[in-house]
Amino acid sequence: MKKTWTLLDSSGELYQSAVPATLGGHRRQRIYGRLDCRAAKLAIARGGYGKQRVFFIDERKAWKKARTDG
Repeated sequence: MKKTWTLLDSSGELYQSAVPATLGGHRRQRIYGRLDCRAAKLAIARGGYGKQRVFFIDERKAWKKARTDG
C-alpha cells in the first residue's frame, strides 16, 4: 500500500498527497514555517500547537492560506 500524507490546500480543504509536506503551520495563528522550526518544535513539546497543526506542500499554498480568511 502506498503511503499518503494529509495536507491542507489554499482553500482550507484537506487532501491526500503522495508527496510529503515541506512546511508546517498553525491553523488559528495563520503562521507557517519549515518543518524543522525550533520554535514550533518547542511549542509542540510543551503540549501546545498539536491540534492546530497543518501541513503544506509548498510555500505558495501556505502563503495563500495564511493571508486569506478561509
